[in-house]
Amino acid sequence: MPEKKHTRKFSSFQPGSIPVPDLRYEHGVTNSISDYAKSVQLKNHTQALGLKEAGEAEDVEDLPPPPITPTIVLWVIWKNQIMMPLLQSFLWTGFLLSLGPVRNLIIGNGVRCGLWLRSILAPAFN
Repeated sequence: MPEKKHTRKFSSFQPGSIPVPDLRYEHGVTNSISDYAKSVQLKNHTQALGLKEAGEAEDVEDLPPPPITPTIVLWVIWKNQIMMPLLQSFLWTGFLLSLGPVRNLIIGNGVRCGLWLRSILAPAFN
């Protein structure tokens, strides 16, 4: 019997038909930059008006879009890409180190439980 070669034809497949998600962090960085620029602009606006709080300004929505300076970009990148991961890693490491005694207690209880089960079940298998 001759063997049939199976060939798959992807007739429904079209290049570009499968959406590929955008895995870059561009949107998050852009949002952070615009939020920080807006906060700087609002702070400068309230200081110029001599107000103590930003909620006292009535024309906050009428402000033009904030300028994005290299200082704002560098600050947001420094904060989001360097300082926050560093702080999070310190906190996570401290948390894991504090769990060391608890882990040792769990291991010790497991060993004692295993020895207890062995002493109970050993006569049944001898």
